[in-house]
Amino acid sequence: AADPVELQALLWWVVQPLAALWLVGSAMLVSRLLLEGFAAVGLVVGGMIIVVAAMFLLPPLIAFAAYFCLLHSFGHLIDLSVSGDGPWRQWTLRQWTLRLWPATAGAIALGLAGWLALTYFAPHIERMHEALGRTIFWGLAALTVPHVLLHEAARRERRGS
Repeated sequence: AADPVELQALLWWVVQPLAALWLVGSAMLVSRLLLEGFAAVGLVVGGMIIVVAAMFLLPPLIAFAAYFCLLHSFGHLIDLSVSGDGPWRQWTLRQWTLRLWPATAGAIALGLAGWLALTYFAPHIERMHEALGRTIFWGLAALTVPHVLLHEAARRERRGS
């Protein structure tokens, strides 16, 4: 029930310092990578540009979902493939694909089923994109805790604790 003009002014006031912090942090990260001779600095900068473009061009929830599913998850997979001593270090691209496609297809199917169910069983939601937005939000919320727990479990496993 907030006035959109007042809400926009408030959000702009909040976003400006956060954007400044993000820019400073990004510059620090790129500088550190350059100083350490990291070979894939261009990939990091490219990822940052994609994130910024998505945040400006897409609705916030869709932009975050795209970032999380496309950039963040691939970063974890790459990290997993080059670290530790698990069997995944020896997997070929085909083996990775064979192991990952069922979970990916299942997540897409569950998301679509949730969207369709919400659209069908919740007639008070008049627009399909509103149902899609809710489905994406619920899916991301449902993934957050398991994601953090798995990441922490993998970190502890690497440390041997």
